[in-house]
Amino acid sequence: MDFTGFDAPWWTSLILPLLFPLYVGMIRKIYMSERPKIRIGYEVSEHAHVNVSTLTVSTITIWNDGTEVIEGATFATQSPLRIEFDGPASIFQSEISRTSEKANNISLIASAGTEQLVEMEFMNPGDGFRWIVTHDGGEGKIRVKGAMKGARTPPVRLGYRIPAIGKLAIIFLFVGGFGDATVTLYKILTTVGFSSIEFWTWLPIPMILSTGAAFIISALLVERANKGFQLVEQWNRQDAAARKIER
Repeated sequence: MDFTGFDAPWWTSLILPLLFPLYVGMIRKIYMSERPKIRIGYEVSEHAHVNVSTLTVSTITIWNDGTEVIEGATFATQSPLRIEFDGPASIFQSEISRTSEKANNISLIASAGTEQLVEMEFMNPGDGFRWIVTHDGGEGKIRVKGAMKGARTPPVRLGYRIPAIGKLAIIFLFVGGFGDATVTLYKILTTVGFSSIEFWTWLPIPMILSTGAAFIISALLVERANKGFQLVEQWNRQDAAARKIER
């Protein structure tokens, strides 16, 4: 088949921009379908005290990251929702600073050692609370644990995320590379044809780049729609504003 009659890669400028949103939508749907029905997500932010080297202030945000209501009875009696420290530590101050819904009736109960049990009536998808604790023992020692009926995983730390601006930068790199690779592929197609080794060598490159961009865009859309992440960002802004006022 002769492709030399085309003056420009019209299928790149017309067809692909129409297909790409459908591609992103399909991957986003896969992301959403894979989201667990029952899951607790949490994020930990730690800051060493400026005056005492071994004193740390940790902020733990816990929320319902699933798609179904989590009730207090969802957790096993022998493994309730709890906050633990890895290794020895002493708690000097502990408080629940924020809750998304008062009706959740969240409370903390001190248990053996430094273990803190979480009691609640329920949490709807996206509901959560924030716990601030001052302790010794350094950073990286806090874990949220608990066994839930019907859950595939224990509580998952979801705080390690590439910032949105970082995702956008990666998307632009992928899209720019995709455009360059597609134009190169078109030139090869119109000069030596699709039966050449050079064409089949270049063919996977734009496919890989477009798939990477679609996955990152989908992840960004899903993340922006996640009520738990929205809650964390909202409370981070409110806490930052409160600290400025205190100064």
